[in-house]
Amino acid sequence: MSVLSLCWLGAFVATGDRRLFFPFTIQFAMQLACFELDRSMLRSALGAVWIVSVFSVVRLMQSASLIVLFVELVVAAVAIAVSLAVYQRGWANRMVAAGLASLLAFAGLVF
Repeated sequence: MSVLSLCWLGAFVATGDRRLFFPFTIQFAMQLACFELDRSMLRSALGAVWIVSVFSVVRLMQSASLIVLFVELVVAAVAIAVSLAVYQRGWANRMVAAGLASLLAFAGLVF
């Protein structure tokens, strides 16, 4: 677990704002995607999809609207795809790519 992920969790706990748990989840999904990418592109994609799916089920249980879920899924897909491309090109290591995904996820929800 990185310092940034601990910051997201701390901010979530301190404020109670559920939106702050989203960047943490995306960072976790990206870390798994990068880890599995060394073994298989399919395993990498399935790992990220699994984590985002679990997050979406939790959001459904919290009565999130379908439009909110749709926005979260689009933001998650873009954040993970961009960060994974950065990692694959060798422009960043795993932790930097995961941090980038996390920041993109936060920006996607804020704007």
